[in-house]
Amino acid sequence: MKTIVRKPRIKRGDQRGITLGLVAVLGILLTIIGLGLFTMSMILGGARETRNAVESGALNVGKQSLTVAVSPSAGDQQQFMDVADSNGQFELKNIDRVWGKATLASINESAMESEGSSSSTSSAHAQQLQQAAQDLSTQLSQQLNQANNLYGFFEPYAQAGSVRMLGAKTYVDVVADGDWQTALMDRGAESNIAVDPTQLPSGFDATSLQLVTAKDGNQYLPGYTQVQLLGSNFWFVPFKVSEKPHLVAGNHFQENTLAADPLSWTDAVPNAFAVHGGTINSNQSQQKADAAVITNPQLIFKMAMPQAFVRIDIQANTLQWNLDGIDMDSTNYPFMPGDVETSFTYPLPCGTIWGTEYCGNEYLTGPTLFTALFAQPPIPPMSSKTFDYLLQRVQEIHPGYKASDLTGLLVATPIDPSATSDQQFVIYAASNESSAPILCTPASAAPSWTSSQPDGTYEILETEGPLGPNFGLTELDCYGAWEYPTYTDFYGERGWTPGTGYDGCLGTMQIHRTTTAYLFGFCACP
Repeated sequence: MKTIVRKPRIKRGDQRGITLGLVAVLGILLTIIGLGLFTMSMILGGARETRNAVESGALNVGKQSLTVAVSPSAGDQQQFMDVADSNGQFELKNIDRVWGKATLASINESAMESEGSSSSTSSAHAQQLQQAAQDLSTQLSQQLNQANNLYGFFEPYAQAGSVRMLGAKTYVDVVADGDWQTALMDRGAESNIAVDPTQLPSGFDATSLQLVTAKDGNQYLPGYTQVQLLGSNFWFVPFKVSEKPHLVAGNHFQENTLAADPLSWTDAVPNAFAVHGGTINSNQSQQKADAAVITNPQLIFKMAMPQAFVRIDIQANTLQWNLDGIDMDSTNYPFMPGDVETSFTYPLPCGTIWGTEYCGNEYLTGPTLFTALFAQPPIPPMSSKTFDYLLQRVQEIHPGYKASDLTGLLVATPIDPSATSDQQFVIYAASNESSAPILCTPASAAPSWTSSQPDGTYEILETEGPLGPNFGLTELDCYGAWEYPTYTDFYGERGWTPGTGYDGCLGTMQIHRTTTAYLFGFCACP
């Protein structure tokens, strides 16, 4: 027989209370979950805002690191003032220009050594410039590797970033710890120093520079690549053409720190920076973020010595009288055709002899510096070693200067046609700006810094003669008056004393011409 158990009946009011209780519990649970999700979203959103603020500060560090500057000390560091900024200082923008000038001096010395025109002085000067460049870059490296020099660039941009999800009064500031680091990125890429190998001295092998061809088609000195000249190392900071300062991946940054990937340039100037920032809010735990940036000044320079000069020394023309194979008196004649010079009267055993010489006919094309340099062949545009050496050195002052420019400059520079003494001229740039015109003035009108002398040794580049444009007559008084042509020979010498560029002197071109009048005659006594 089945037993029937009756369930207790729940009254309608009691059922309603249970339902309300369940709803209340569920509401509380949903509220807790909602608050949790909201808090999580605020935390995650705050982390994202923190990261954005830190990255904003990092980008400003990348831009403003270009303004961290050092001043040159006394001595050879002053040699680089022509590549300093407008405040006479050096920073990431122009430190490669310092190394470029030092490199150019060693290039000149290397060419001089290969041609046999160097000296112990020129070798020492090239080494001094390399050491001065090293000292300046070391000073800059030390400043850039001091994190507190960068904090001021980070703070305003990081603090301006919104982190409201973490509280109305929350902001991002510097976390001063070891996460502020530097790195050497884009190793082997181009520096911001362009080089035209065709404008380097002919005695130099440009392959030793390891030039890098960038995407603009130009060649540049290589960044973070050891360039060795004359046993010394030359270094450059890479800055890729047309790139702006930008964020880089943290792992890529770490791979290029000096600790992770050593470079023999142990005090290298860095081009990348890692920053560390965190939130400031007393009511919440701190959010932290790291970011890394590579900088770029977006400036390109040509390897040059802007404040340098070449001297041209047109020495007085010499007229040498020679009697029967023996040099007698000499005098000077001016830089114009048709000058008439008469010798002393020389006694013979029973008579006398003297001569008349018509000089200066080598200057038929006019009283200009071009004529003074190239009175006789080879005359540009024919191949002339003198012209080529002069042009190359002017191109070290003003890269891109053309042969036609130099010809025009020399033709436009007058000389004193009546002078019987030396005439000196100086070729230099009107200022240190890359667009400054090249000037050629008498040495007396040139700037005071053009007074230094070249540090190489003299070599003859070209000679003129022996046949020349001058001629003369011999007059012999020997039991009557006799007149006949004088034998005349002509010798011109174009010499060059090169300079490394130390103290601005890139060399002196020296021209000297001698006309020799040979007087032949004898008068025997009866």
